[in-house]
Amino acid sequence: MLLLWLVGCVPATVPPQLGQSVAFGVIVTQDRYSAPDFSVMRPDGWRVITSPAEAPYTVIFSSPDNISVIRVSSSGAQGQLRPTALDADTPLVQLERQVMVEGREIRLYGSAAADDAAQLVTWLDRLEASLQVTDRNP
Repeated sequence: MLLLWLVGCVPATVPPQLGQSVAFGVIVTQDRYSAPDFSVMRPDGWRVITSPAEAPYTVIFSSPDNISVIRVSSSGAQGQLRPTALDADTPLVQLERQVMVEGREIRLYGSAAADDAAQLVTWLDRLEASLQVTDRNP
């Protein structure tokens, strides 16, 4: 009787959410974000926001004070980002770069308060210099 009850608890099919993760996951360490197709330094103290499992690999870094955000993507992700700590009236600076790393296009997009434009350029320079192509695709 117990065996029959246990067998009845096993799902007959794989639930859809388990069947969606067809690629390797990302690896986030103290100083680096690594996806199957690129890796980039992780700014110290910045939050890491990864893309959903079914989406192309994209990472968003958010500064500790939430006034700057940077998106790094190999999928051509576009669109504006607004740092969460800024009021809607705060003037923004938005910078986008398309760089080729070992034959692969990587996009960097940054957004910050206009007063922090120089710091945003510095972070974009550092991230661009740290970009590496990885090849962990299945």
